Amino acid sequence: MLSDAVDNSKLEGFVASRHFLNSPMIEVSREAAELVGEQMDSYSSSGEDNNENNLEDKVMHLLLDYKFFVVEYELRQVSSLLASPEVLTDSEKCMEIMARYQNLCGIKRKLAHYLGDRVFMK
Repeated sequence: MLSDAVDNSKLEGFVASRHFLNSPMIEVSREAAELVGEQMDSYSSSGEDNNENNLEDKVMHLLLDYKFFVVEYELRQVSSLLASPEVLTDSEKCMEIMARYQNLCGIKRKLAHYLGDRVFMK
């Protein structure tokens, strides 16, 4: 994963936070969300009203909003999978899907925590 990020860092327009937030690996995505949230907290507590920092803060927030909606969509899909009869008859598959559901709920809680104090209106 890191070697992929290093290779991509040479590309123009590469943003590491976006790369890790959109990772298909749930653990990597969760850690990235935590780090971005901490970064947003440090920006808001520093008292800087610099336009560049403000813009970066908004972009990070929008990325987290997007990730939150993606996770909600995946939760709905996993929830519908759990209701299907073929999954209910296969206990191993059911447990696998339930573990995925739990992981997604954990990510959603972390994202909701970081997004809770700043809401962008359309």
